[in-house]
Amino acid sequence: MPLGRATDIDDWMMNTMGSFIGGILFVIARYIYTLLKINKKIK
Repeated sequence: MPLGRATDIDDWMMNTMGSFIGGILFVIARYIYTLLKINKKIK
């Protein structure tokens, strides 16, 4: 039982970290995209 529970926790951690990292990457990409858009408008 402990081993099974540990793998469940590991899977949950991986899924949570994956979603967290994915969200951060999405926010950063959108932020960079907005900056480039603003720079193009200024130029």
